Amino acid sequence: RDGYIKLIYSTDFFIHNESRDPEYAGIYGALIGSFVTIVICLGIACPIGVLSAIYLQEFAPRNKITSFIEINIANLAAVPSIVFGLIGAMLFLGYFGLPRSSSIVAAFTMALIALPIIIVTSRQALKSMPRILKDAALALGASPLQVAFHHTLPFAMPGIMTGVILTIARIIGETAPLILVGMAAFIVDTPSSMLSPATTMPIQIYLWSDNPDPEFVEKTSAAIVTLMLIIAFFNYIAAIIRKKYESR
Repeated sequence: RDGYIKLIYSTDFFIHNESRDPEYAGIYGALIGSFVTIVICLGIACPIGVLSAIYLQEFAPRNKITSFIEINIANLAAVPSIVFGLIGAMLFLGYFGLPRSSSIVAAFTMALIALPIIIVTSRQALKSMPRILKDAALALGASPLQVAFHHTLPFAMPGIMTGVILTIARIIGETAPLILVGMAAFIVDTPSSMLSPATTMPIQIYLWSDNPDPEFVEKTSAAIVTLMLIIAFFNYIAAIIRKKYESR
């Protein structure tokens, strides 16, 4: 009868961790794991990628060695992500002995994927700087280093931010390389550190979609929608930052 059943909005899905009971399963642990992984990955890949792009574009000599490096960086940007997963498993798990299913291993593996993309997109952004502006800065007494960091880099920042967002959009949805480094595990607890066992949103979606319990279908759909909203939020923030730099 009327009044006995009502629909309410529940936040349990966002504050509960993984569970074998679909009624109590949530994505909180996966959200924390994804956030930690992305922050560490960008903290590694962004400085190295942007500085590498500046060196290759502004300071590197034009010879066969530089051309060989540039070609290989461009090729690495198109390599399937599962190859980086194999490299991450061999390097970070096998050689360095880092803990399996940890955020630090996932972040290092994702950084291998992110670096070529950031370098390529950053170089394209740096190339857009008009030569006449560089010549004017040099004529006024600026050193090549000052021109690169005080003129070229701020001018190219909108394009660099676009490259970073493209990188986030790719790594936040990667699943195959994370499976190879042991992230596809049943993790009940919220990760307390970079070395703690953790999972990510794509891995959580993968595990739920493979669960034979039909009640996990709704959980999987909700997690997919949440992941899409997170990606849309990052793009919105990038648009704001890009517009701010373009107005300058």
